[in-house]
Amino acid sequence: VQEEVGVIGASALASQDSNFDAAIVVEIGLAGDIPSVGINMMPLRLGGGPVLVHKDAGVHYDHALTAALEQAAADADITIQHGVFGSFGSDGRAFMQHDIPAAMVAFAARYTHSPFETAHLGDIERLTDWIAAYVLAQGGDAA
Repeated sequence: VQEEVGVIGASALASQDSNFDAAIVVEIGLAGDIPSVGINMMPLRLGGGPVLVHKDAGVHYDHALTAALEQAAADADITIQHGVFGSFGSDGRAFMQHDIPAAMVAFAARYTHSPFETAHLGDIERLTDWIAAYVLAQGGDAA
């Protein structure tokens, strides 16, 4: 979808008159629990749960949608981490530019863009549980 070179795919999709209710972007986030990064620079860690991203380098995510996702996690007893990604953007910007509420969720990863990128399987499983809980809370069908 060419996300890393101008959110081309998301821009094309968002510009269609498709009546989106919202967009939830799923990403990875740099874990700070590794040498040379540090938890003070990026307070995410593997095994700490999925991540609710409030802002990235391109956009502040929709407040109401972000709050609804946070509430869905709390209601489903899913521990989440909170993040601000100042060093990269996502497809969410394209949706927000087309007046489609967008939010970003992620899982922490170490050594991104390398042959040994690492994530915690439990974080990924809880992320999918969280999205399903949100869909169900909205009256959707998560099946």
